Amino acid sequence: MKIGFISKDYPTDNVITGIGNMVKNVSERLAPNNNITVFTASEVDGNKMGINFINFPRAFYNFSPLYALNSSMHLSRLMKNNDFDIVECESWKSEGFGLAGNNDRKFKYVHRQHTPIDKIIVQDSVKDKIDAHVFRKMEEESIKKSDGVIFVSEAVKNYVTNKFPQTIDKCFVVYNGIDLRKFSPKDKYESRKKLKLPSNKFVLLFVGHLGRRKGFDIFLDLIKNLDEKKFHFLIVGRKSLYDNDITSFFEKLLKFHSNITHYNCASENLLMDIYSSADVVIVPSRYESFSLVCLEAEAMGRCVVASNVGGIPEVCNKKSSILCSPDYSSFLKNIFYLFENGSVAKKIGNKGRKTAKKFSWNKTAKETLKIYKNL
Repeated sequence: MKIGFISKDYPTDNVITGIGNMVKNVSERLAPNNNITVFTASEVDGNKMGINFINFPRAFYNFSPLYALNSSMHLSRLMKNNDFDIVECESWKSEGFGLAGNNDRKFKYVHRQHTPIDKIIVQDSVKDKIDAHVFRKMEEESIKKSDGVIFVSEAVKNYVTNKFPQTIDKCFVVYNGIDLRKFSPKDKYESRKKLKLPSNKFVLLFVGHLGRRKGFDIFLDLIKNLDEKKFHFLIVGRKSLYDNDITSFFEKLLKFHSNITHYNCASENLLMDIYSSADVVIVPSRYESFSLVCLEAEAMGRCVVASNVGGIPEVCNKKSSILCSPDYSSFLKNIFYLFENGSVAKKIGNKGRKTAKKFSWNKTAKETLKIYKNL
């Protein structure tokens, strides 16, 4: 089959996102027996792993509908001379909505739904009501006029099909995956030595966008109130474009707290040492469609304390993690419990590794291809 993926992000040395990670892993596994093209705004050149890359512009990007409109028009021009069987668009910024509504298209259009736009608008504090309305309409257009909709969790499928019940017959759930050969437990103290982290402190790790939807403000409150002599805080993620109050608070904490290590981004190899260094991985998100962070942490044998929201309970169960409400007091209570009962975190981490074995990128790619062929 000739398959095109449309994704704003694709992993590079400087940026790795959840959606980009999914596109990379699925496209690489489909490439040996299919003709794959990835359309991306990331700076990826030429042909890699048997995949052809075509860049589209990032103009107007910063959560503006102009970005989606510009990208959609540019993609329509690129598609004219390509005889694709399938074109899949990742749902993040509606880049492909114009393709879905094109009555002249000869390919099947697949919309893969990650975080619904409503959740992005509310949790990321997007205040422009006109922009919010336009993005909602773009997402609706892409879903309704697609030939198939793939959801990354049952939670997201239920949310969207409750809004658009007429789409239920073309909806499927395909979970994200993990490469267990890469993400496997490593020695905690060896990793801490590499990263120059203290060996005698309880390390709490946060990975993700440093904004309200990811619950970074909750993590900052933990930094502010936990004993600096006993805890160290490891953070991987870029500062929020929208939550200026959270960014300002974080910058103040960086000035006055010596127990914080922050990486804007991390390569896959560095990320594994980061996970290995942690005693507990904290995921205080107010919404997650799936949570690759939870899955990666489980695969690395780390104890996860996560919010009981969205698709997280489909990745983490009560035996392989601790699930709680997305608020400061709930996370603080569980952190103290794990700090005072050192062996518990290790036992939970070992169970998490077993849970992670249920997921794989090979399975994600196989199920995706099956859906394509049946459209």
